[in-house]
Amino acid sequence: MAAPAERQRLFAAGVAKAKAGRHAEALALFERVRRLGTDAAVLNALAITRKNLGDPAGARAAYEQAMRLEPGNPDLLFNLAKLEMDRGRPAAAVPLLERSLAIRPSAGAWKNLGVCRLDLEDSRQAVEAFTRCAGLAPADPVPWSYVGAAWQQAGDLGAAEQAHAKALALQPDNPEILNNLGSTRLLQRRLDEAETAFRRAIAVWPDYAEAHYGLAWVLLHGRRFAEGWREWEWRLKRRRFAEPPATAPLWDGRPFAGTLVVHSEIGFGDSINFSRFLPAARARCDRVVFACQRPLVPLLAAAFPDIDIVPDDAGPPPGDRFCYVMSLPTYFVTGTADIAGAPYLTAGRAFDLGVDDGRKRVGVCWSSTRKGIDPHRFLGAAAFAGAIMDGCPGARFYSLQKGLAAADKAAAVALAEDLEPRLNDFADTAAAIAGLDLVVTVDTAVAHLAGALGVPSLVMLHHGADWRWFDGPVCPWYAKARLFRQPAPGVWGPVLADMRRALDRFLA
Repeated sequence: MAAPAERQRLFAAGVAKAKAGRHAEALALFERVRRLGTDAAVLNALAITRKNLGDPAGARAAYEQAMRLEPGNPDLLFNLAKLEMDRGRPAAAVPLLERSLAIRPSAGAWKNLGVCRLDLEDSRQAVEAFTRCAGLAPADPVPWSYVGAAWQQAGDLGAAEQAHAKALALQPDNPEILNNLGSTRLLQRRLDEAETAFRRAIAVWPDYAEAHYGLAWVLLHGRRFAEGWREWEWRLKRRRFAEPPATAPLWDGRPFAGTLVVHSEIGFGDSINFSRFLPAARARCDRVVFACQRPLVPLLAAAFPDIDIVPDDAGPPPGDRFCYVMSLPTYFVTGTADIAGAPYLTAGRAFDLGVDDGRKRVGVCWSSTRKGIDPHRFLGAAAFAGAIMDGCPGARFYSLQKGLAAADKAAAVALAEDLEPRLNDFADTAAAIAGLDLVVTVDTAVAHLAGALGVPSLVMLHHGADWRWFDGPVCPWYAKARLFRQPAPGVWGPVLADMRRALDRFLA
C-alpha cells in the first residue's frame, strides 16, 4: 500500500478511536502516522490526544512543532490558546487568540478572549470581546450572557441587565443565563426577582450548584436559615470552588470522638467572621485544627488557645472529620439570636500609635484589594479622603489600607499616618485597631476585624452587599458596627455624606 494511502487510513482510524474516547489507542495510531510523514494536521491531532490523556507538556510541544510548519494557522493558535487556558494561564492565551483573530475572526476565539480578559480582571476588554462574539453568532444567547457577566464585573449593573435580557429573549429557559440574571438582581437588591430567576434555573437543572448558591444568598439575607443553610452547602460543588478537597468525611455537626479539621475559604474576612464558631465546634469533638491563611495564624492562635491554628498553605492536617469554615454556622445558627458573640478576638500585642494629643484616633480603609474583580467595594483615595478626612481637626487618622500602589493611596495617606509598613500580619493590624477609637472602612477584612475586636466602626456597603450584612444600620455579627448603604448601585455620594455626619457626631 502506498505511504500516502496508509497515512490516510491510519489517521482516519486514529480519529475514530479519539471520537470513541479511546485516546491511548488513538495516540498510538497518530504516532504511526507521524513516522510516515509529519504535517500540521497530525501534530494537531497528537496535541489534542495528549491533552486528553493528561499530558499538557506533550500537547504543547506538538502544537509548537505544528506552528513551526504553519505559523499562520488560526486553528493551531486557537487550540494552543485553549491549552493555556486549561492550564490556568490566561495571560499566555491572550496573544495567541489575538493572532488567531487577526487571521480569521471567529465567535469561539472572541469568546475565549473574553473569558481570558475576565480572568485577568480586564472587564471592559471582556465586554468588547464578548460583544464581537455575539455579533458573529446572533442566534446564540450565550455570548450576550457573557457580556452581562462582564458588565457586572465592571460594575455597570444596568448594562449587565440589558445584556441578560437579550440572552433570555433568545433562550428563556437557559439555566446559566437565568443564574447570571439572578446574580445581577442580587447586586441590584431586587431579591424577589433574584429568587425567581434562581428557582427557575434549578427547575430546569436541579443539580446546578451555581443557582443553588445564588438562592442561598437570597434566603440567608432574609434570615430564612433552615432552607438557606441547605442551599449554602451547594457552594462546595460550584465550578469556582477553589479550596482543596476534603481530606476526611465531611462533618455533619454531630458530636464525635476525634479531630475535626476546619479549612479556610475565600478571604481573610470570611475566616475572621466565622472563626467565632470554632469553640462551639470544639465542644462537639476532642480536638479542632483550623487551617487558615498564614497572616491570620498569630492572631487566631492567641484568641483561641484551645484550637490548633495552622497555616493552610502547609496542606490540610490529618483528622477524622473535615469542615470548611463557612459551613460552621449551618450547625449553630437557627435564628438571629444565635449569631451574637462579638467581641471574640483580642489583640495579643501592643501597638505604638504615637503620643496621645487629645484627638480621637480613627483608622481608615477605603478599598478592597480585589478591586479588579470586586469593584463594588472600592472607593478612590481622593474621593474618600475629601469626603471623610479633609477638614476634620478633631481626628487623628491612621491608614489601615494594604495592597494598593503608592499612587492609589497618596491622597488618603497625605491626611493620615500610613501604618502599612508596620502591619506584617493580622496580629499587628488587630493591635493597631485595638488602640483606635473608631474605624471607618469599606466592607473588607478590616471591617470584620474591627467588629470581632469590638471596636466601634462605620462600614460602607455597596448596594448589593453580602447577605451577612442583612438590612438596616446594624447587624447581629458586630454590635458596634454602624452600616451605611448605597441607595443605588455605584452611588457613594450619600453614603460618604452620611458617614461624615456620623464621624462629626462621634468627634463632638
